[in-house]
Amino acid sequence: MCGRFAQLLSYLSNAFRNKPRQRFNNVIKQAYILLGPVNVFFQKKIRGTEEINVTLKKQMKRINTNPHIVEIKLKRNKYFPNNSMPVIIYRQALELPKQKNRAAVIVEKIFAKNGWSNSWKNGIYDFHHYHSNTHECMAICSGKAIVMLGGPSGKKAELKPGDVLIIPAGTGHKCMKCSEDFICVGAYPQGTDYDLLKGTAKELKDAVKKIAGVPVPKKDPVFGKTGFLKTYWSR
Repeated sequence: MCGRFAQLLSYLSNAFRNKPRQRFNNVIKQAYILLGPVNVFFQKKIRGTEEINVTLKKQMKRINTNPHIVEIKLKRNKYFPNNSMPVIIYRQALELPKQKNRAAVIVEKIFAKNGWSNSWKNGIYDFHHYHSNTHECMAICSGKAIVMLGGPSGKKAELKPGDVLIIPAGTGHKCMKCSEDFICVGAYPQGTDYDLLKGTAKELKDAVKKIAGVPVPKKDPVFGKTGFLKTYWSR
């Protein structure tokens, strides 16, 4: 591209040495020939940026910027270490279409935009478990569920479409019951490949060390850098 500009400058220099008026039309034609590909390049870049901006605007319209926020604090529960940072639920944070597959795609894009990836679309395990090496977020795409947080005899929470559940590393969770059409999308900060622990005595010592080393995410999975998460998860 720089070579084309050099060619044009050389041509202009020669063209205007003698009879500049007579050569003006030829200069315009030559400039069009030399810079035509450059113009096409920038037009493509502009169109691509416009398409991205349209997609982002559509996603933003689906986000409720003032959700009701539920904070659930949990203490260690025998062999479930849990976390000093609370579980967060954004109630009706997302306005999603009724078609669950389309809803799932939208959620995945919103999470990915904010650096939460390695996503999946499914239900929630019906046994107590936790992840020692990563935090986790889930958005409800369709149906309803009741989950137990913190391990056996922990705290219950009902989840509905549009809700977003954010679980800090080490926190036990289990689906107690759900509707037949229940589907959620889960994701992890920086696409971490999560482990799966079940709350046994053998796991606990190493798990506690790992949990202490998991950093607070750079971005809220829904609201990005300006989200609420850092306020609730300030260590």
